[in-house]
Amino acid sequence: MRTLLLTASLLMSSAAFGQIQIQTLNGADTLSVGPNQCGSTVPFNWTIGFTPCVTGSLDMWITVDSSCKESADEQTGETLELESISYTTITNQGGQGQSSFPVSDLPIFTEADSDGGGVGCGARGISKTMRLCAAAPQADPYFPSNCSTSVVRAQTPLRITYDTKPPAAPTITGVAGLDKALRINVSAPEDANRVRVVVLRDGAQLTSQTAGVDVGSIRVENLENEVTYQVHAYAIDEADNESEQFATGEGTPARSLGFYEKYREMGGTETGGCGATGGGLTGGAVLAALGIWLSSRRNRS
Repeated sequence: MRTLLLTASLLMSSAAFGQIQIQTLNGADTLSVGPNQCGSTVPFNWTIGFTPCVTGSLDMWITVDSSCKESADEQTGETLELESISYTTITNQGGQGQSSFPVSDLPIFTEADSDGGGVGCGARGISKTMRLCAAAPQADPYFPSNCSTSVVRAQTPLRITYDTKPPAAPTITGVAGLDKALRINVSAPEDANRVRVVVLRDGAQLTSQTAGVDVGSIRVENLENEVTYQVHAYAIDEADNESEQFATGEGTPARSLGFYEKYREMGGTETGGCGATGGGLTGGAVLAALGIWLSSRRNRS
């Protein structure tokens, strides 16, 4: 009897610690979407840490309410119900998987009425936060083939924000001319996760390159040496909102000479091997050429 009670106690304890997690693909509990994502779907991960009911399912929904109930029917505000995950799918996938929701169907959007009212996806000037809720009935801890009366909810719902506010413009802290390239240093605002740099020649755009804010600098290649280019930079946030541009001064790629080319440029004529003598620079001049070459490489790298 003591063994039976201990087993039941462990099962109940395990169920108590079981939970549902809903997170972004990067493991975050918050997510921002914006007008540029209308018409697309956004994936997310779900995980169940307990044995679900055989006849039940993992139900998920998005609500405008400030808290999640045990089911979508119990929510008082506008709600979008997502596709349920069956017991078979949950067990076959080891208690974890991926689902998605359509941005255009978020519950903050309402259909236009006869008076032209309603707000559709793509609307600007609004910022609303919703919650992606999840719940599933668990198996009876004493008889796993049966369902208990307990419903487990996601302890931390995924907070989804429809965001239309662009980040502040970034700051370009430096533009260095390299051999047929420019190295551009950009400092982005805190609410941005990417920066985009645009290289122009005489005011006409030539190329655009986007990188994460943590790269430090962006290298733009396939440019012409001794040609002056203009550079613009933009900050982009998670919801794909893009800032106003930040324009900087000009950058000019320049040829990076190799040591032998620098030596010849300074007047050296020696073409022999290590044992060759005469006709070239003195040892001191060779060292001077080497120093200038190394300095040049440091300045352009």
